[in-house]
Amino acid sequence: MKVFIASVLLAAALAPAAYAADRPAIHGMLVFGKSTIYLSHLPMFHSPHDYQIIVEAELQDSALQTYLNDQKTNPDQTLYTLEPLEKFTLPDEIQNLKSFHATLFRGHFERDGVPIATDITVSIKAVVYFHQFDPAAKKPEVLTYLFFGHPGETFLAHWITTAPDFDQVLSVSFASAQSPTLPPGQLYSLLQIPAHPDTQPLDPSDLGSALATALKQYYLEFDDLSH
Repeated sequence: MKVFIASVLLAAALAPAAYAADRPAIHGMLVFGKSTIYLSHLPMFHSPHDYQIIVEAELQDSALQTYLNDQKTNPDQTLYTLEPLEKFTLPDEIQNLKSFHATLFRGHFERDGVPIATDITVSIKAVVYFHQFDPAAKKPEVLTYLFFGHPGETFLAHWITTAPDFDQVLSVSFASAQSPTLPPGQLYSLLQIPAHPDTQPLDPSDLGSALATALKQYYLEFDDLSH
Protein backbone atom coordinates (compact mmCIF):
# COMPACT_ATOMS: atom_id res chain seq x y z
CA MET A 1 0.00 0.00 0.00
CA LYS A 2 1.55 3.30 -1.08
CA VAL A 3 1.13 6.47 0.95
CA PHE A 4 2.34 9.87 -0.08
CA ILE A 5 2.83 13.15 1.75
CA ALA A 6 1.47 16.45 0.47
CA SER A 7 3.09 19.36 2.26
CA VAL A 8 0.99 22.38 3.14
CA LEU A 9 1.77 25.63 4.87
CA LEU A 10 0.73 26.17 8.47
CA ALA A 11 -1.63 29.14 8.73
CA ALA A 12 0.16 30.71 11.66
CA ALA A 13 -1.08 34.27 11.16
CA LEU A 14 -4.72 34.66 12.12
CA ALA A 15 -6.58 37.88 11.49
CA PRO A 16 -8.62 38.71 14.62
CA ALA A 17 -11.18 40.69 12.63
CA ALA A 18 -12.07 37.56 10.68
CA TYR A 19 -13.39 35.91 13.83
CA ALA A 20 -15.09 38.88 15.46
CA ALA A 21 -18.51 37.20 15.30
CA ASP A 22 -17.48 34.27 17.49
CA ARG A 23 -19.10 34.19 20.92
CA PRO A 24 -17.30 32.79 23.97
CA ALA A 25 -18.24 29.16 24.63
CA ILE A 26 -17.12 25.97 26.32
CA HIS A 27 -14.92 24.00 23.92
CA GLY A 28 -14.46 20.31 24.74
CA MET A 29 -11.18 18.71 23.73
CA LEU A 30 -9.76 15.25 23.19
CA VAL A 31 -6.61 14.51 25.22
CA PHE A 32 -3.99 12.06 23.94
CA GLY A 33 -0.26 11.40 23.90
CA LYS A 34 2.23 10.55 26.63
CA SER A 35 5.67 12.03 25.99
CA THR A 36 3.89 15.04 24.49
CA ILE A 37 0.32 15.91 25.45
CA TYR A 38 -1.98 16.88 22.59
CA LEU A 39 -5.43 18.45 22.61
CA SER A 40 -7.81 18.19 19.67
CA HIS A 41 -10.89 20.41 19.66
CA LEU A 42 -14.11 18.42 19.31
CA PRO A 43 -15.67 20.29 16.38
CA MET A 44 -19.04 20.81 14.80
CA PHE A 45 -19.98 22.61 11.61
CA HIS A 46 -21.70 25.57 13.29
CA SER A 47 -20.31 28.64 15.04
CA PRO A 48 -18.52 28.94 17.42
CA HIS A 49 -17.35 25.31 17.20
CA ASP A 50 -16.51 25.24 13.49
CA TYR A 51 -12.75 24.76 13.82
CA GLN A 52 -10.38 21.85 13.58
CA ILE A 53 -7.60 22.59 16.03
CA ILE A 54 -4.75 20.45 17.34
CA VAL A 55 -2.26 21.82 19.86
CA GLU A 56 0.61 20.66 22.02
CA ALA A 57 -0.23 21.34 25.65
CA GLU A 58 0.96 20.94 29.22
CA LEU A 59 -1.11 19.72 32.15
CA GLN A 60 -0.10 20.78 35.62
CA ASP A 61 2.12 18.15 37.25
CA SER A 62 -0.51 16.52 39.47
CA ALA A 63 -3.02 16.27 36.60
CA LEU A 64 -0.40 14.87 34.23
CA GLN A 65 0.50 12.16 36.72
CA THR A 66 -3.17 11.36 37.25
CA TYR A 67 -3.69 11.09 33.50
CA LEU A 68 -0.68 8.82 32.96
CA ASN A 69 -1.50 6.63 35.96
CA ASP A 70 -5.12 6.29 34.87
CA GLN A 71 -4.00 4.96 31.50
CA LYS A 72 -1.85 2.35 33.23
CA THR A 73 -4.70 1.17 35.44
CA ASN A 74 -7.19 1.26 32.55
CA PRO A 75 -5.18 -0.16 29.62
CA ASP A 76 -8.26 -0.64 27.45
CA GLN A 77 -9.35 2.97 27.86
CA THR A 78 -8.35 5.18 24.94
CA LEU A 79 -10.68 8.17 25.27
CA TYR A 80 -9.84 11.09 27.59
CA THR A 81 -11.37 14.56 27.27
CA LEU A 82 -11.18 18.01 28.81
CA GLU A 83 -14.08 20.29 29.69
CA PRO A 84 -12.85 23.87 30.19
CA LEU A 85 -14.26 25.65 33.22
CA GLU A 86 -14.43 29.02 31.48
CA LYS A 87 -15.79 30.24 28.18
CA PHE A 88 -13.47 31.58 25.48
CA THR A 89 -13.23 32.03 21.72
CA LEU A 90 -10.94 29.62 19.97
CA PRO A 91 -9.09 32.18 17.79
CA ASP A 92 -8.26 34.29 20.85
CA GLU A 93 -7.08 31.25 22.80
CA ILE A 94 -4.88 30.08 19.94
CA GLN A 95 -3.48 33.45 18.94
CA ASN A 96 -2.40 34.25 22.48
CA LEU A 97 -1.51 30.70 23.63
CA LYS A 98 -3.41 31.20 26.86
CA SER A 99 -3.81 28.87 29.83
CA PHE A 100 -7.22 27.81 31.08
CA HIS A 101 -8.77 25.71 33.83
CA ALA A 102 -10.57 22.47 33.08
CA THR A 103 -11.84 19.13 34.32
CA LEU A 104 -10.13 16.02 32.95
CA PHE A 105 -12.40 13.06 32.17
CA ARG A 106 -11.87 9.39 31.48
CA GLY A 107 -14.25 9.03 28.55
CA HIS A 108 -16.31 11.72 26.84
CA PHE A 109 -17.19 14.62 29.14
CA GLU A 110 -20.70 14.85 27.64
CA ARG A 111 -21.34 11.10 27.46
CA ASP A 112 -21.03 9.57 30.92
CA GLY A 113 -17.32 10.32 31.26
CA VAL A 114 -15.78 10.07 34.74
CA PRO A 115 -13.92 13.12 36.09
CA ILE A 116 -10.44 12.14 37.29
CA ALA A 117 -8.94 15.60 37.91
CA THR A 118 -10.77 18.87 38.58
CA ASP A 119 -9.84 22.54 38.27
CA ILE A 120 -6.53 21.77 36.59
CA THR A 121 -4.39 24.26 34.69
CA VAL A 122 -3.91 23.57 30.99
CA SER A 123 -1.30 25.53 29.02
CA ILE A 124 -1.13 25.61 25.23
CA LYS A 125 2.50 25.38 24.11
CA ALA A 126 2.31 25.16 20.32
CA VAL A 127 -0.29 25.10 17.57
CA VAL A 128 -0.02 22.04 15.34
CA TYR A 129 -3.01 22.83 13.14
CA PHE A 130 -5.70 25.52 13.07
CA HIS A 131 -8.46 25.80 10.48
CA GLN A 132 -11.96 27.25 10.39
CA PHE A 133 -14.34 25.23 8.24
CA ASP A 134 -15.43 26.69 4.92
CA PRO A 135 -19.02 25.82 3.86
CA ALA A 136 -17.88 26.00 0.24
CA ALA A 137 -14.99 23.57 0.72
CA LYS A 138 -14.77 20.42 -1.36
CA LYS A 139 -13.81 17.05 0.04
CA PRO A 140 -10.50 15.60 -1.11
CA GLU A 141 -10.81 12.78 -3.60
CA VAL A 142 -8.90 10.34 -1.40
CA LEU A 143 -8.74 9.68 2.34
CA THR A 144 -6.59 12.44 3.86
CA TYR A 145 -5.00 12.78 7.30
CA LEU A 146 -2.90 15.23 9.24
CA PHE A 147 0.37 13.54 10.23
CA PHE A 148 2.10 15.00 13.30
CA GLY A 149 4.06 14.16 16.42
CA HIS A 150 7.64 13.60 17.52
CA PRO A 151 10.03 10.65 17.03
CA GLY A 152 8.67 7.67 18.91
CA GLU A 153 5.12 9.00 19.13
CA THR A 154 3.30 10.00 15.96
CA PHE A 155 -0.36 10.45 15.11
CA LEU A 156 -2.90 10.74 12.34
CA ALA A 157 -5.99 12.95 12.54
CA HIS A 158 -8.57 12.93 9.78
CA TRP A 159 -8.52 16.18 7.83
CA ILE A 160 -12.06 17.52 8.28
CA THR A 161 -13.50 19.59 5.44
CA THR A 162 -17.29 19.77 5.02
CA ALA A 163 -20.46 17.97 6.14
CA PRO A 164 -21.04 15.15 6.39
CA ASP A 165 -17.63 14.19 7.71
CA PHE A 166 -15.94 12.42 10.61
CA ASP A 167 -13.34 13.11 13.28
CA GLN A 168 -10.75 10.38 13.85
CA VAL A 169 -7.47 10.39 15.77
CA LEU A 170 -5.04 7.48 15.78
CA SER A 171 -1.51 6.75 16.91
CA VAL A 172 0.71 5.09 14.32
CA SER A 173 4.23 3.74 14.22
CA PHE A 174 5.74 3.58 10.75
CA ALA A 175 8.43 1.24 9.54
CA SER A 176 11.61 3.33 9.50
CA ALA A 177 12.04 3.20 5.73
CA GLN A 178 8.45 4.32 5.16
CA SER A 179 8.06 6.94 7.89
CA PRO A 180 6.73 10.30 6.67
CA THR A 181 8.77 13.37 7.51
CA LEU A 182 7.68 16.85 8.48
CA PRO A 183 8.84 19.75 6.32
CA PRO A 184 11.20 22.18 8.10
CA GLY A 185 9.28 24.67 10.23
CA GLN A 186 5.99 22.76 10.04
CA LEU A 187 4.32 20.70 12.75
CA TYR A 188 2.19 18.61 10.39
CA SER A 189 1.92 17.27 6.87
CA LEU A 190 -0.99 15.94 4.88
CA LEU A 191 -0.88 12.20 4.33
CA GLN A 192 -3.13 10.67 1.69
CA ILE A 193 -4.24 7.05 1.30
CA PRO A 194 -4.64 6.36 -2.44
CA ALA A 195 -7.63 4.36 -3.67
CA HIS A 196 -9.60 5.10 -0.48
CA PRO A 197 -12.38 7.72 -0.81
CA ASP A 198 -12.55 10.33 1.94
CA THR A 199 -15.85 9.00 3.29
CA GLN A 200 -14.86 6.10 5.53
CA PRO A 201 -12.36 6.14 8.42
CA LEU A 202 -8.99 4.49 8.23
CA ASP A 203 -8.78 0.86 9.31
CA PRO A 204 -5.48 -0.66 10.53
CA SER A 205 -5.42 -2.99 7.53
CA ASP A 206 -5.51 0.00 5.18
CA LEU A 207 -1.88 0.83 5.97
CA GLY A 208 -0.47 -2.68 5.79
CA SER A 209 1.89 -4.31 8.24
CA ALA A 210 4.96 -3.48 6.15
CA LEU A 211 4.23 0.22 6.52
CA ALA A 212 2.68 0.70 9.94
CA THR A 213 3.85 -1.45 12.83
CA ALA A 214 1.22 -0.22 15.27
CA LEU A 215 -2.08 1.61 15.08
CA LYS A 216 -4.38 2.64 17.94
CA GLN A 217 -7.61 4.59 17.67
CA TYR A 218 -8.27 7.31 20.25
CA TYR A 219 -11.40 8.87 18.81
CA LEU A 220 -13.98 8.37 16.09
CA GLU A 221 -17.05 10.62 15.75
CA PHE A 222 -19.64 10.91 13.00
CA ASP A 223 -22.74 12.43 14.63
CA ASP A 224 -21.26 15.81 15.59
CA LEU A 225 -20.17 16.34 11.99
CA SER A 226 -23.21 14.98 10.18
CA HIS A 227 -24.52 18.43 9.21
